[in-house]
Amino acid sequence: MNNQIATKNDWETNEMPEKTMKFTIKRHFTEDEIDSLKRGNIPQEMEDKWFFYFEDDTLRAFRSWTGNCIYIIRCDFEHDKLDVMVNNDENQYDTA
Repeated sequence: MNNQIATKNDWETNEMPEKTMKFTIKRHFTEDEIDSLKRGNIPQEMEDKWFFYFEDDTLRAFRSWTGNCIYIIRCDFEHDKLDVMVNNDENQYDTA
C-alpha cells in the first residue's frame, strides 16, 4: 500500500465537463474513513481504476485511464453531508 498523500499534481486529469448532475447525500463517516478519503488514491497498477485527492474540503475523483473527472464531492463531515457533482457526459462516462 502506498502511504503517499495524493495531490492534484500526481496525475494528469481533465476538468469536469459542463454536463453534470448534482445531489446531496447524508452519511456519517468514522475518523478512519475520513483519514482514508483525505489521503486520496494514486493508482499503482493498471487495475487501479481511480485517482482521487482531497483539497479544501472537496474530494475529486477521476478515472485513472482517461483522467476524466467523474465526481466532485464537497464534504461537510461535521454535519454528515456530501454535496455531489457527477459527470453526466455520456462521451466521458457511461452513467447507465
